[in-house]
Amino acid sequence: MKRTFFLMLVLAVAAHSAWASVELTSARIYKKQGELAKAAEFYDLAITKEPDNLEARAERGELLGMVAMDAAQMGLRKRLSGDAENPQHVLLDRMMQDYTAVKQAGDDKKIKKLLKALDGQVQEYWWEFYSKALSQDTTYKGMMARESMENAETVIGVGLQNAELAMLLMPGDWSSHFVYAELIGFKGKDDAYVAAWQDALNMLENSSLRTEKPEDYENNRRYARLQLIQHSYATENHAQTIQLADQLLADEPSNVEAVQYKAFSLATLANDETRPPAERDSLKRVALNALSDARTTNPLDENIIYYIGQFNLQLADTAAALAAFDEFLGKAPTDRDVLFMQGLIYLEGEKFGDLNKAADKFGAITKAFPEDGAAWTNYGIALLRQGKTDEGKEAMKKGETFSGN
Repeated sequence: MKRTFFLMLVLAVAAHSAWASVELTSARIYKKQGELAKAAEFYDLAITKEPDNLEARAERGELLGMVAMDAAQMGLRKRLSGDAENPQHVLLDRMMQDYTAVKQAGDDKKIKKLLKALDGQVQEYWWEFYSKALSQDTTYKGMMARESMENAETVIGVGLQNAELAMLLMPGDWSSHFVYAELIGFKGKDDAYVAAWQDALNMLENSSLRTEKPEDYENNRRYARLQLIQHSYATENHAQTIQLADQLLADEPSNVEAVQYKAFSLATLANDETRPPAERDSLKRVALNALSDARTTNPLDENIIYYIGQFNLQLADTAAALAAFDEFLGKAPTDRDVLFMQGLIYLEGEKFGDLNKAADKFGAITKAFPEDGAAWTNYGIALLRQGKTDEGKEAMKKGETFSGN
């Protein structure tokens, strides 16, 4: 039997000697017979003998891809990869090296035909891995929505592994990088997360989506940029947050989220007591302008209005501060801190003194927070100054009780 096979092999070699080496012909025969290990061995020999043989490289790449994608070839995967931790990744990487060599050097009709088949194979493999990564991303988000995080690490790990393989196969595809950045963010918002989103953004900006689907391009670009802005803000890198927000606002002046992150970062810097007073005052004015822009783009956010009140108060524009606080209380009528600030202004402010309003503000706090000693005490003072002696004394007594005096 062995002699018969050897004779067949020799005859096959002779028939193809005009266009293929013995090693390449042998590799093709073994591949056709399903002896993939031997085929891989002879493809290696053929390429060692003729490193520039593009047909051999293309066919070896195809073979490596077949082994990498066939779960039944798990044992061969390990053998060919040298028992690497991730044999599939190793074989697909080697496949891409062969494909790249062919793409860079091939220009005749035969090679172009091979490349067309190879491109189809790569895209098919890419779609499989990308779909799996996207599925894991969706699964994890569903787990978060249900607040059921059992096996979360496994879901992320499988998703990342598939996303990495998708990026290996089509490194210039922006969508693979996007899903990878999303998945790595589930592990933690660290330097790797930032790097992943920067890579995703770069890939998108260099893609054909800008001209083919400009609306989709802008939507995805905005999303990626906001991920970086949010991370900068969350890690208290406020100077960078402002810089990134300004870059986005240069393209989209009315972007609500960018305006807010810029405003809140400026507000945080303005409240930094380690800065010189003159610098802080300057920052407060800049922050006020940004907050005003933020209120225009998002009038429903009470936090913006609160900060507007705070900075106006700190910059001694009491009238503007009171107006902002009134607007804020229209959205959050029982906010203790704002009611207390207004109460003190009306109780002690010379130009803005108003005992009736002071009593109303502190009285509102005592109704919402019946054991607030400071509110009861100031409520009592306002009543006494109005000449309401009995009510004032009763309020003062409650203030002493709830304050622990």
